[in-house]
Amino acid sequence: MPTVDPQALDTQAIGRPRLLVTALLILAAGAATAYAFVVGRPLAKAHYEIKLDAAPFVGMWKWRIGPRLLLSVAVAAVAVAVLPAAAQWVRCRWLVVMCAAFNALFAFVLAASDGWRAVIGPVVDPTEYWVGVKLADPFSLFLRTFARQGLYFTVHVRGHPPGMMLLLIMMRPLGLHSPWAAAALSFIGCGATVVAVSVTVWRLVGIEAARRAALLLAIAPFAVWQGTSADAFYCGVASSAIALAALAATSRGVRSQIAGFGSGVIMAGAAFLTYGAVTLAPIFVAVVLITRSWRWLPAFALSGSVVVGTFLWGGFWWLEGFRATQHHYWEGTAKFRPPVYFAIANLVVLSFAIGLPTLASLPNAVLRRTKLSALIISALVCVAIAEASQYSKGETERIWLIYMPWLVISGVAVAGTRNRQRWWITTQAVTAIVLQAALVSKW
Repeated sequence: MPTVDPQALDTQAIGRPRLLVTALLILAAGAATAYAFVVGRPLAKAHYEIKLDAAPFVGMWKWRIGPRLLLSVAVAAVAVAVLPAAAQWVRCRWLVVMCAAFNALFAFVLAASDGWRAVIGPVVDPTEYWVGVKLADPFSLFLRTFARQGLYFTVHVRGHPPGMMLLLIMMRPLGLHSPWAAAALSFIGCGATVVAVSVTVWRLVGIEAARRAALLLAIAPFAVWQGTSADAFYCGVASSAIALAALAATSRGVRSQIAGFGSGVIMAGAAFLTYGAVTLAPIFVAVVLITRSWRWLPAFALSGSVVVGTFLWGGFWWLEGFRATQHHYWEGTAKFRPPVYFAIANLVVLSFAIGLPTLASLPNAVLRRTKLSALIISALVCVAIAEASQYSKGETERIWLIYMPWLVISGVAVAGTRNRQRWWITTQAVTAIVLQAALVSKW
């Protein structure tokens, strides 16, 4: 059965020590931001190989304020007016669906602010999957030759497992072989992420917390990179696996085993979409610790093993692919990127992507020692693992999308009233729209 944690919703439990920690965090974030911008610009100019003309972001700074950007403003305004009010009377499941739709729509209109073709621009970029699909071997040979032919593929393809390429190849016989079909996967991932994270919070913390979580996820600055990046799809897949794990851990009998089995299949599938999916393991550990339920784990492990075995039977061994990607990564742009600068720049980009309200609410959420705290701490551990690995030197606005929604829900305890929810959504929307107007990003 779903659990309820009233303390996670207590908006009055913000004491002076937590306010002090919050103030120190914001000051540290400000200092890090200044460092990332001041040091990053001359660094990028002196070393073109770094490829970071809008350091610490990927892209270039160029203001673009046109009539299409007003669509983003309109969607955000409707969200501010409608969602907090709807949260008071709409059933939770329908509220989650509404917030998922707003999230996908906001990501779409942000991407379309540079023109409708800008939505599929990243899909047809020479370094992305779409070009790789045209270069791929026939389906029967693709897996067997993928790891060995890494340099034959585009940059983005050889930096990931073959799962996304396989999906795009399988979509072609169904008539879904246009760039728009590929781009649609990102928007599906946007909505799926909101639903999955909200369901996870519902099962682990309670229905009221899930309502608030859905509201916080509806409009977020990371939407700037969601609609134009395959990583949004990866996030939706991996988040769905976590949601099924939460369902398995809070259910009994056959239902628990079926959910555990499904979670294993989907999570293993996510690992063949992006190598970074394995860094989400701490969130699964948090699910086990919060619920103190482990009976679903054998079904999870069995189904995951079946997926791994299927890829191995097809000719692709995950570890071999990972080692090949390691080689390509360190022989590419990464070797020119200073580790100290990017360790700081990565966190600065993350703070912009999750927004100032999220950043300010993190200390309060972490120090509460609630079930929601455990979930957020596990997401922070995921970020720490990604940082320590040094496989995310830059481009974290895209690569770390899989962690961002799990940090945004730290505002559940803070955004308890309608006015606070409106303030939250407004602040996040303004951040996203300003980023979209000022930054020309690859994604």
